[in-house]
Amino acid sequence: VYRLGLRLLQSPLAAALAALLFGVNPIHVEAVAWISGIPEVLLAIFCMASFLAYLNWREARSAGRRGPLRCWMAASLLCYALAMLTKETGVVLSAMIAAHFLLFEQRALWARIKPGLALIGPYALVGLAYFAARWAVLRGMFSPMNHRALGSVVLAWPRLLCFYLRQLVWPFRLSAYYDVELVQRITFREVILPTLLFVLIVGIYLALFRGSRPML
Repeated sequence: VYRLGLRLLQSPLAAALAALLFGVNPIHVEAVAWISGIPEVLLAIFCMASFLAYLNWREARSAGRRGPLRCWMAASLLCYALAMLTKETGVVLSAMIAAHFLLFEQRALWARIKPGLALIGPYALVGLAYFAARWAVLRGMFSPMNHRALGSVVLAWPRLLCFYLRQLVWPFRLSAYYDVELVQRITFREVILPTLLFVLIVGIYLALFRGSRPML
């Protein structure tokens, strides 16, 4: 976390504070106090390693070093694959890398899109290979032993996003496991209100930090 913070924030103090916050934030009790939460720790390791390798790839590309260029991309893709094999939520790393590329690439916005898509191509192929393997093992995308209606899962997302934001900034009443009820239909309290609240929070954040690419 310190190394990643140093690369992104360009400040040893800010990186040290980020690493300290990551280490002592009680929200992480879920990943270390419950044996089935171990994949969260491995996922974080592989995702951060993949992201750091991607940052090294960017530096090698800027310096015109073709040898390290291939090595760092291969290392990033390997760690990305290991992250997904650890836990399927590792797939979001490709979106994070795409966002970083669009934010930090030094060219006009429209000129970033095509090379950004080219960059994400190898990650997409690795992701497709993972999902193909998952389909072969589970005979589908989801385990038949733990099936949930997709509509109910999607309707629960706004409330879950607000829940995790609250846990992040106000980490009290924590547990190793949260029994979250799925949402069966669209209601103001269960879907509309959490959606509006989340959009408001994101809007305030964007307004506060619109001039800071590292914060975005």
